[in-house]
Amino acid sequence: VNNPYVSVVFCGVNSAISLYNYPANNVTGVCERAFIRSSLELLKKVVPNVSSFTILSEAGNTSQGFIDYLHELNLPIQIDNIVLTHDFHQWKDVILSLKSDALIIYMYYNIKDHGKLVNPDDVLSWTIKNLKKPSVGFADFGIEGGILLGRTESGFEQGELAAQKVVEIIQGKNASEIPVDYGHKGLILINRKTAQKLGIDISPLKSIADRIID
Repeated sequence: VNNPYVSVVFCGVNSAISLYNYPANNVTGVCERAFIRSSLELLKKVVPNVSSFTILSEAGNTSQGFIDYLHELNLPIQIDNIVLTHDFHQWKDVILSLKSDALIIYMYYNIKDHGKLVNPDDVLSWTIKNLKKPSVGFADFGIEGGILLGRTESGFEQGELAAQKVVEIIQGKNASEIPVDYGHKGLILINRKTAQKLGIDISPLKSIADRIID
């Protein structure tokens, strides 16, 4: 935003803010960051022997931003493979030949079969039906659709943090005085049906789960 007299509060930016020419004197906001490390720690509580994982996601800037952030983290489980693709046949090959102990499913909204876009619900449904390993995700609808578990990003939390920054600006603060923030808590979600299918005991997480999906 080139008008220095207009304050801007962003929300949901999921790549490094420098890519958007931030920080700027009239801009602040809330970045979206997947809870990767804490989600993997949750997985280890119910699958203690898990030691490696593959990441599967559609190709694109958002997925690349996720990968860049991932490489900044000290993870409790080893990265085995990263596959970013738009091709449903390649996606299926990854699922059917998976050798890692677990799979992170990130984005699957622009997957194509012979050039035709596949309904994301169909991509996820096929994936869960054919996947024999535990999976981790970061969106509530993904875990509702069959991904095993994850600490999911909360749009409500991000919106609330952004609104607090708007209030501070209305009360007289400059946007440059308000630090860019990240979601802190998220929501722990577990899919009980998927756990049962895989023979995974989710009782170690029951006391801390925000939702257990049947």
